Amino acid sequence: MKTTVRTAAVALALLSIAASPADQTAAGFTNGVGALTLRGGSTRITRLMYYHAGDTHRTSFTAMTSVGSTAFSGGRSIQPGPEHYTLLLDSIIEMTGLSPDTVRDAAVGACDVVADPVRPILRQLNCTAKTDFGTLRLTFKGDGQARQRPVARE
Repeated sequence: MKTTVRTAAVALALLSIAASPADQTAAGFTNGVGALTLRGGSTRITRLMYYHAGDTHRTSFTAMTSVGSTAFSGGRSIQPGPEHYTLLLDSIIEMTGLSPDTVRDAAVGACDVVADPVRPILRQLNCTAKTDFGTLRLTFKGDGQARQRPVARE
């Protein structure tokens, strides 16, 4: 299923930090190496964003590239240990350039996260999502430094 949504900005949606259901947490990660693979080609990502909305229980990992952004989004997760987290994906949201139009595709897949349980360090992220239009992959490997900066927290 494919729907087009008109919006002024993409809701960027990482580490399960919400203290109460109304919390919103966002973080940006630039100190690492990442790639987004879709439609047969791979693109280097310039920034990885994480967003969690406590009131809706939605979480997204968004890969930002020189031409747009792609969010891997879901509403359910599994956390088997303090360092491991899996987001179960149900949609992919794509935005190109500065266009206010976003495209949301239904998806099936998961994002597997390895993070530091104490410090704000994203060690590794691997996402795979299958849509009606093909398979998308997002990989990110942090450099181990705690340089990631929180973007917002309410």
